[in-house]
Order: sequence, then structure tokens, then C-alpha cells
Amino acid sequence: MRNGIRTLCQIAAVGLLAIAAIAIADDAIADDYPNGCVDCHKLAKPGGDSKFDGDFRLGPLLAQIGHRWLKKVQTVPDDCKRCHGADEDLPLSTTIHLVHYEKPEANVYTTEFGGKCSNCHAMDGPAGEPLVKNGPRNW
Repeated sequence: MRNGIRTLCQIAAVGLLAIAAIAIADDAIADDYPNGCVDCHKLAKPGGDSKFDGDFRLGPLLAQIGHRWLKKVQTVPDDCKRCHGADEDLPLSTTIHLVHYEKPEANVYTTEFGGKCSNCHAMDGPAGEPLVKNGPRNW
């Protein structure tokens, strides 16, 4: 009888440890940028969740440089690939990587956001393929 109780207590302890480990792992892999671009490129207000103050939304930023067709974009960055596909003159992946990693010592993406691939990309574990995170347009 005592051995049965002891075994039951050991199983319960292992179960509790497993639950705690899962909870810790979930916190350790929490995604601060689940929607990719639009989680950083947003309207930032003093005292909000950003240390920056200004309009960093992609719509207004791209409009400043004369970008066209922004009304058609609903999901960022997937809809951008309609014009900026891998076979186009200005592929989105090349452009985005250049903009975000140019002059890393003076670039906000690297200095303030750590320049981490996981800010924009996720992994499809079973397929072993990288994914680009998407979010609804915010302008």
C-alpha cells in the first residue's frame, strides 16, 4: 500500500513539473510580433507601448516616397508580393532585408528591435520551412 501511495505521489510530482515546464516554455517563446510588419510599423504615441513617437505605419511611410496602389493592400506583406514578387525587378524580400539591415549600427530595426529574424519570420516546424508573418493593414 505504501509503495502504491509513494508511486502515485511521484507520478503527481512529475506531472506538476511537466505542467510547469510547459508553462515556462510557452512564456519563453511568446511572440511579441505575431503580425510581423504591422506590429512594429504603427502609430506610436508617447506613453504607449512604444518608446518612439510618430507615425510609423507603412501606408503613410510609403506614400511619402510616392508609392502607388496602397488602397489595394489588405494583408501585409502578402499583398505586397503582387507587385514585388521574387521574379520582379524590385522583389519584396530583397528590398525589406536591405532597408532593415543597412547600416546596422544606425538602423532602428537592429538597434531597438534586435534585428531578429523571428520579428518577421516564423517556422513551419513539420515542413522545416520559414514563413513570413502577415497582419492586416493598419492605415
